[in-house]
Amino acid sequence: MRAILPRRGTALLAEWALARACTPGLQLDATHGLLHPECRSFNSDSLVRLTPSGAELQKRGTHFAALAPGAAPGLALWSRLVRQVHATFMPAGYPVTVAPGYPAYVAWQGLHHAAGSANGVLASTFLLYALGLGAEAIPTAGAINWVLKDGLGQAGTLLFGRAIAHNFDVNARWWYVASSAKLNLAMGLEIGTALAPAAFLPAAALANALKGLAWMAGGSARAVFNGAFAANVNIADLTAKATSQTIAASLAGTAAGVALAAGVGQSLAPAAAAYAALAALHMLSGVRSVRSVPLATLNPSRVHALGRAFLDGGGAAAAGADEVDGGLAALGDGAVVPADPRPDARAAPRVVPLPSPARLAPCDPLRERAATAVRVGVPRKALLALSPAASRALVGEYAGGLHALVEGWSEGRRVQRLLLHEEANAADALLGCLHACVARSMAERMETNQHLPGATTLRIARRAFPSFRASLVAAGWDVERLKLESIRQRAVW
Repeated sequence: MRAILPRRGTALLAEWALARACTPGLQLDATHGLLHPECRSFNSDSLVRLTPSGAELQKRGTHFAALAPGAAPGLALWSRLVRQVHATFMPAGYPVTVAPGYPAYVAWQGLHHAAGSANGVLASTFLLYALGLGAEAIPTAGAINWVLKDGLGQAGTLLFGRAIAHNFDVNARWWYVASSAKLNLAMGLEIGTALAPAAFLPAAALANALKGLAWMAGGSARAVFNGAFAANVNIADLTAKATSQTIAASLAGTAAGVALAAGVGQSLAPAAAAYAALAALHMLSGVRSVRSVPLATLNPSRVHALGRAFLDGGGAAAAGADEVDGGLAALGDGAVVPADPRPDARAAPRVVPLPSPARLAPCDPLRERAATAVRVGVPRKALLALSPAASRALVGEYAGGLHALVEGWSEGRRVQRLLLHEEANAADALLGCLHACVARSMAERMETNQHLPGATTLRIARRAFPSFRASLVAAGWDVERLKLESIRQRAVW
């Protein structure tokens, strides 16, 4: 029997087991592999195994190794140090309570925040030079400008946040990288104020607004990332430890920035070179960190990639092939079967191997584009501009359904946008996404931009949908909470 106890309970029970099993001092038992008696503080990775002969302390998945008498004090000290570092910077129960990719994410985030803090010190130094600190005096007007730039910057942050905050959930990776770029641009503007002190107020206010927007977008995206890593309903613990990690990295970056600013002095050319190097490191580490996040929610780009992988990987065999212009159109490699098959409704859906969230993360597009994403939502202006004939055709084609494909143009090419009914739920939206993937795949294979009958492509999508949904669930994707719409643009018919 294996019992998982709270940290304090584990320590007490382990001490009781040690007291019964050994005499004072270092005693090694060949059966239990007892620890050095000073090693009494155990983290939540520890388990106590209860056996008929007594109790033993065990790590998840392995036993503690017995310590040699000569090496025990040093190893115990090192083990204690590692435990303290884990307790400070890692969630309780690490690594079993976090999703894959967390160590790489933490490492890249540490480098990201250290580079940003170092650049921030350098930028603030030149911002103060622009106010006259280099001349050993900060005029009263300079102090007033400093206060004004903070106020104007915060007002700008509010306006920008109102306009774009609704996009953060749909594409958290892109907005985190974009926030890093905005932060670097803001620090570049602050360094540039030393070139034109007369333009201090507008330049510094703009820089402050960009910083506020960067912190807003970055913080919102990191909340999404923490949720993705929370494998044990421990998002609050993850958020707290993320704050500790950020503080430690920022302190290291601040110390490096102070030394760098002292070495650069008021020379603008070396400062610009240092700024460029730190900004490049800041961007690189930011991109690498978001590539480590296993986001399990489906957004337009991920559902497009998974839909295409499903169809190319044999998912079309679950739907068969439909008759198009008198011929058969196969969607999967070699998946040509008689038209309109009648599969057994009682059979379990076929599961097609799909990439897991951790596997897809490194190749997930940072920014959605028409060619790599399902376009969800049709602007109201475009719907109101439909002619009566087009509106009648659309309603007639999708009568009784909860989604429709509406043709339009994006980035100079013809695209189909997914229009959801006001009453569509997650399953209806997922079916609509698969329908859009089927329609695009058929158009590409037929090498045509002509309109394909919605009833034809929808029939294929409906037959393949149980298999598609089962394949997503088997790969670890969340099919209940979709992130498809930044703004709810739906209709009724």
